[in-house]
Amino acid sequence: MSQVPPGWYPDPDGKPCNRYWDGANWTLETHPLDYQHSFNEMSQKISTGWKLGIGLAFVLGILVLAFISSDPSLWEY
Repeated sequence: MSQVPPGWYPDPDGKPCNRYWDGANWTLETHPLDYQHSFNEMSQKISTGWKLGIGLAFVLGILVLAFISSDPSLWEY
């Protein structure tokens, strides 16, 4: 079984900080979250949302154009 190397990781209790893992145990040492890292995650999520939104708008636009350009006699009941 591979061991997790010592280093700073998100707090296992879910607190808004990083906690040091010494390779065997969590220490009492903490430091604030890296806000730049959090900002990068947020911008990536926003970017993904925009990509999905643009893709959905494109597909809906094609469907609307296909419906509009179809034979008008199909619209009658």
